[in-house]
Amino acid sequence: MRFKNLRRFENLEENALLIFLSQRIDELTFDYSLDSNKAPTTNCPALIGEIYEILHQDDGFDHATLMARAKPIVDELIDRVSGNTIVHRIIPSERDIAGRLRNPEFHVLRETIGVLQQELSQSAYVTTCMELLSLEVKGGSKEKIDFLARELVASLENFGMSRAHIHFANQHEFYDNGPQIDGPEFIKKFFFEIYPHFHEFILCFKVKNFTTKISDDDFETFEMRVLNEVPEPFLGAECAEKFSKLKSNEKFFVINGVRAVDRFSAIETALRRISLVQNIFRVYHHKNDFGLSSEALVAQCCVEEVRLAKCDVVRMHNVADDRPEKAAQKLSYLLKNTRMLNGPDRSKLISVAEFHGMGLDTRSVENQILNIWIAMETLSPSRPGHTKIDDVLWAFLPGIGLRYFSRVVDQLLYDLIQWNRVVSKKILDKTSETESLSLRDKLFIVLSSADCEPLRQELYANLGNFELLRFRVFKLAKLFSAPRNIVDALNGHQRRVAWQLRRIYRVRNSIVHLGETPSFTVAVADNAHDYLDQIIHLTNDLSCGGNGFRTYAEMFAFLRAEFALYGSALKEAKDSNAVRETIFWRRNSVPSRDDVVLYPTRQV
Repeated sequence: MRFKNLRRFENLEENALLIFLSQRIDELTFDYSLDSNKAPTTNCPALIGEIYEILHQDDGFDHATLMARAKPIVDELIDRVSGNTIVHRIIPSERDIAGRLRNPEFHVLRETIGVLQQELSQSAYVTTCMELLSLEVKGGSKEKIDFLARELVASLENFGMSRAHIHFANQHEFYDNGPQIDGPEFIKKFFFEIYPHFHEFILCFKVKNFTTKISDDDFETFEMRVLNEVPEPFLGAECAEKFSKLKSNEKFFVINGVRAVDRFSAIETALRRISLVQNIFRVYHHKNDFGLSSEALVAQCCVEEVRLAKCDVVRMHNVADDRPEKAAQKLSYLLKNTRMLNGPDRSKLISVAEFHGMGLDTRSVENQILNIWIAMETLSPSRPGHTKIDDVLWAFLPGIGLRYFSRVVDQLLYDLIQWNRVVSKKILDKTSETESLSLRDKLFIVLSSADCEPLRQELYANLGNFELLRFRVFKLAKLFSAPRNIVDALNGHQRRVAWQLRRIYRVRNSIVHLGETPSFTVAVADNAHDYLDQIIHLTNDLSCGGNGFRTYAEMFAFLRAEFALYGSALKEAKDSNAVRETIFWRRNSVPSRDDVVLYPTRQV
């Protein structure tokens, strides 16, 4: 998270909750935020829609099979409606939705879901969420605003709005040059910018190496035209002046009749349409693609200005990479020390890297999902009598769980250092512990120790108007204040990851078997890539050294054993000192040859 200038806010104290909301939405929609700090991929209406589709399948499945398929989603929905202020604003709590969802009778569950699909529609959920946020920023709590902000972003994405649009609208309304923000009522102006209205778009791309043998009439079905000049409504637009210059092998590809809620989702829709035509063409001619431009002119029905927008839809590029020098060092270490390249799973290691690379090379989010899932399947050892999704859960959950708290605390440390390195380090160095401790350990002590309450207060005071960072410190201090809280948080995280892995699998099945792409596929692709990267990095590390593993089956068996010990140690911890010895999991290191061998001095 980055602190942005608050020059437009007139009264910082009066607008503290509105500032917090804008900072939180900025983080929720920032491509490089930690996965735990992003919005959920689905909201309650989307989960209800998934369950509805399963329970109304007419493919000859018996009720028991359909109930089994729906159960993981029902469990997630029960968790999401419990204590949900948006749901309770629409449906009285006396109705006991969670109780009816737990009913084991097929017809009762299907009836309940049918009613909920109408009552908790996407539209009703979004407007209710906005209404509650309008009330909370006038004097509510950051905790409630945090929940509502997460649900709002998830709901808008499920409605079909791109995360980029929400991010830029938040930036424009709260941080770019503009009128003064004089009070909490300003939130309604922001809601106007992000309310999900559908618009008509016309888009213009450039294509190269396009065959002249295809007639313009052939594209009528897809509302496309191939032209040699920029057409209306792009003529005369300032941003079109440079774009309109064609090279000898280029043409303009104009797509009409694109219906979307914002220009970024319009680009994604247009690209899918172009990709469909291109792939049909390549059934008959394999060698060339259309060579699509990385930018497009966008005309929107209710906006006079024509805009030039980037077509950046390779979601897998949106990760916090190492710098090239450090990445090269890690690769060099892996190649010199891994035991996998000489073991029976050498081909798997190479295949996983190739599928990951193919995901990076494609603009199609569907292909990204498919390549990521194939890599997940390749990594996960097959076990007799278990389904493939069970194998992926068995393999992935322990490793992700072991690194969860390290990632969360490391992210907070990074945010504090980025905010103010001098002040942050000065406060962390005031811990009474030895100087040899890492900054991560010192931060955990400040967060978890009752004796460090004065240091926490000093940090809160120094954070000034960085409302989001103060909230994050407060939340983690509350979490780490008791071992029981930590165990509950870990269990909750593992449960959510399991739900998400199952969702990745369902999206993959929807793409492969039905040819359909759910509205939340982009967000799912982000999570899938994040999980895959975590496991690839972890297994690469485990393959190195004198006791490095040679197969993925060995690694995942080791991780399961370690996670069992890790969970037990956290449950048995009596205080923060005992937790600190356990919470940041790392594999026990063994000495290298250089550590134990004394080289004799050579005689001259």
